[in-house]
Amino acid sequence: QQQVSDFSVAKGYVSRGFGHIEPKDITPQVYKKGLETGYTVYLRYLELMLKELAARNVQVFVYQFPWPEQRQNEAGFNDILDYYWALIKKGNYQGTSVHFLDKNSFWPVDYFSDPLHLNHPGAVKLTRMLADEIASIQKQEQQEQQETSTAQQP
Repeated sequence: QQQVSDFSVAKGYVSRGFGHIEPKDITPQVYKKGLETGYTVYLRYLELMLKELAARNVQVFVYQFPWPEQRQNEAGFNDILDYYWALIKKGNYQGTSVHFLDKNSFWPVDYFSDPLHLNHPGAVKLTRMLADEIASIQKQEQQEQQETSTAQQP
């Protein structure tokens, strides 16, 4: 029997096991804007990569990682998420093959192995959620393409 930590068995993710944290493990943090200054090169390469993939019409889906639900009402947390999400989305990708899935998700601690990483059940849930959302977007795009080509026929 293969281990769940085997990438091929785990369907695209490396499992962090089945254990989970407790609500007490989520401690309030101090959040700051401007941390991207030290990461400018990474943001620039992300932008270049997304532009190149869009130019080649490669489907890209960028999503927001789920957070423990205790963070949802933490002072300043949603503002920080919105700030950094806007930095990632700053390129003009409207109408391209690059899709940003604008959804903040807050899940019970049962899905986390630590405050930043999903455990195996969390990874399974995220994989299914993303697969469903991507399938829905692709179906909508196919319908739009069919409508456009039907409208253009004489």
